[in-house]
Amino acid sequence: MKAILAILLLTLTSVLAVTPSHSNDTPPPAPGTQPGCGPAGCHNPTGLFGLIRNPRKYDHLCDFHHIMFSHDHRPRACFDTQLPLEKYLSAPNPQTLHGFVDKTDTKFVLFAGQIVTLDERYEMHVDEVKDTKWKWGGCSRVRIYLQPRWVLERDEIWCPGHDEPIEL
Repeated sequence: MKAILAILLLTLTSVLAVTPSHSNDTPPPAPGTQPGCGPAGCHNPTGLFGLIRNPRKYDHLCDFHHIMFSHDHRPRACFDTQLPLEKYLSAPNPQTLHGFVDKTDTKFVLFAGQIVTLDERYEMHVDEVKDTKWKWGGCSRVRIYLQPRWVLERDEIWCPGHDEPIEL
């Protein structure tokens, strides 16, 4: 009887622990860190994830001095990374991104409603601006989090024709 009570007591106090089994050697992500990252570092696949290399479209949407930027009112943000995007972009949300890359493969435009990580260090969120005080077309709210600890580094409104591409 004492043995049954001891087992029941252990079960109720959650002292019994079950070690999870993993089918591969990749450690589970550490709590509070970016998906794909853990004690052994990050292991997300990289690529363009649907971003299209089109320097002309990029210039139309992002060039501060281009006359065409004002004809497209889709909310967006432009970035200048100084890194080859195909090797450094990861963890897109949604899985297929909508935007364009310039001829250097280091600058890109991302439309609102998307998230992507650069160099496993910067998670960039581009969202539509809900505030009506932004009268210019195409403005987006951009939030950039430092990974792997989710520290908010930047939170700003970016507007085409009024702001240069965000440098990272």
